[in-house]
Amino acid sequence: VLLDFWATWCGPCRIQAEVLEGLYPEYHPLGLEVLSIDVEEDEAQVRSFVEREKVPFHVLLDERGAVSGGFNVQALPTVVLLDGQGQIVFQRAGVTSERELRRILDRYVGGGSGTEASPDTAGEAGAVPPAGEAGAAGSDEGTPAAEPVDTAPESPGPDAGS
Repeated sequence: VLLDFWATWCGPCRIQAEVLEGLYPEYHPLGLEVLSIDVEEDEAQVRSFVEREKVPFHVLLDERGAVSGGFNVQALPTVVLLDGQGQIVFQRAGVTSERELRRILDRYVGGGSGTEASPDTAGEAGAVPPAGEAGAAGSDEGTPAAEPVDTAPESPGPDAGS
């Protein structure tokens, strides 16, 4: 699962979205899901933007910043890649190039072992609490921190992979 933290007012976020939109058709059949998480904006504003821009991913609202805070997001855009066990294997603030994302996705999506550490990603995940640990996203008061915006196309069933 790749989390894309963004906002409608963020120009670099649009650039990051275009990179993800270009890679999605190739990696989605291999099991990649992208969750586009809007940070601290209201639903009406986000819904209008998503419909106008035809965002192809599932869009979630993080209106209070609980999810982005749980992932220690300090700047937008930020991408976070989670492995099949929900552990963070890559996180980067700012626009991540197609080349770099492709390198990371090739390693972790569709049977990649994910065992080698590179200088670019080693240590990045350590600064952020993995899903399920104290301070992780969604652990706040037992309720979901991000609300879905129903605009994404049909998606495969729950057994479709990560």
